[in-house]
Amino acid sequence: MQKSIITLLLLVCCFFDSHAQDMLGTWGSNYGGVNSAIQNPAFIANSKLYFDINLIGANFGYYHNDFYLEETNSTMYDFLHQKKYSFPKQDAKTSYLMNNVPELEKAFISSRQMGPAFMLNIGRNAFAVSFSAREFTSVSGIPDPVANVIKHGTAIPSVILNVPYSFTKPIRLAGMVWDETAFTYAHQLKSDTKDVITLGATLKYLTSVGGAYLYIKSVDFNMKTPNMLSVSNANASVGMSIPLGYRQGQGQLGYDSNYKFGKGFGTDLGITIQRNTENHYVQRFSRLCEQEFQQYDYRIAVSLIDLGYITFKNNAISGTLVNTTPINFDINNKFSSIQSAVDTINQHFNPADSSLTRKKFTIYTPTALSFQYDKRITDNIYVTAAAIIGIPVSKSAITRPSQLAIIPRYESDIFEVSMPLSFYDYTKPRLGLSARIFFLTVGTDRLLSLNGVHDYYGYDFYASIRLNFMKLLRMNYIKGQCHESLTHPCF
Repeated sequence: MQKSIITLLLLVCCFFDSHAQDMLGTWGSNYGGVNSAIQNPAFIANSKLYFDINLIGANFGYYHNDFYLEETNSTMYDFLHQKKYSFPKQDAKTSYLMNNVPELEKAFISSRQMGPAFMLNIGRNAFAVSFSAREFTSVSGIPDPVANVIKHGTAIPSVILNVPYSFTKPIRLAGMVWDETAFTYAHQLKSDTKDVITLGATLKYLTSVGGAYLYIKSVDFNMKTPNMLSVSNANASVGMSIPLGYRQGQGQLGYDSNYKFGKGFGTDLGITIQRNTENHYVQRFSRLCEQEFQQYDYRIAVSLIDLGYITFKNNAISGTLVNTTPINFDINNKFSSIQSAVDTINQHFNPADSSLTRKKFTIYTPTALSFQYDKRITDNIYVTAAAIIGIPVSKSAITRPSQLAIIPRYESDIFEVSMPLSFYDYTKPRLGLSARIFFLTVGTDRLLSLNGVHDYYGYDFYASIRLNFMKLLRMNYIKGQCHESLTHPCF
């Protein structure tokens, strides 16, 4: 509740981003199996696998655009041995400070922990079930003055002191932690030509342990003294639900055992148009392993991913904040509880225009449109061009970062490697590396920063273990690779 907590919140929200959840190095892979449904639910019917089991997987990363390590200091080993839990003193020149003036910032934190999942492909139909836990926080439109305060530290209030500021562009902040239980179905439409159309859809049941959003349409503010903040012409909406006792004191905050999770639904929709090397045909088989993968010249894919919502009813505080006359806040004031902070805000704003009350609200998941063009060079070498376009569907929606990518890859049943070249926010280049050896996949979308070739702004990493490609354990579920042994579980 103190100024230090506010500063920490701004630091976390404004200068860290992650898009590791997209795992670009795995995009387009014909051995992606059940995990390819994350990109496009139609992909599971076009896989080289007829059965796939994901045991466990995770991805996480961050990117900070106003503090960094220079090239010579940016190897992962050196970074991990430097102070990680505090920023350097602002009275000294360090390589952590950038010299450019911050612009309106976009920032993101995200992670995905993938639990058990499986996929089954039977002829022109494919099914998948997956379980995962996700976290996503997004911020956009952070103005220069706020970015400068964070950059230079609150010990230098002269950055914004006695200067009035007016903002008319929206400022968005939204974050949520949730679980997904997903059911996917894909179907290849019958075709007698080389062109094959596949449709896919995923239905998700979502539960969340907490979330919050803040949407500021416009606001004016002025710091008259280092401790006094004056706010006027504010037009904002806010919602919060967390599993804590709102009337408990700062030293007594603990988990509310009566908290009821937020609930909602989501969906992914996908379509692929595939140009095969030969005419498509309906396969006849007595065992699933007798199915054949139909090779293609190119594949075009379009998907709408993470269209969904979660509604919070328990411990929910939401409402609007509107004022036309200045309101002064002493940012050094301490609140005895979360509820006391809410009561103080309500007292300052006109009840006729604004109120934060115990009422339900909804947060929308980070929706995006995805486009892919996958071109076969040889039977083992492919190149994918991809675009991810974030679409905030509501003022209370989590915003997904947009990016473009070119992903060359070599793939076989034993080994797979790709090197994605991506452009975060369409302009910032990233070079990554992903590799799969049998059942283990590891990768990063920021290889150069990790190795000290480029200034270190952040990192990401992803990995997964799948119960597949294990010939010694007779768990090789690749189309067309049947074994005559009666003990082989190739049903």
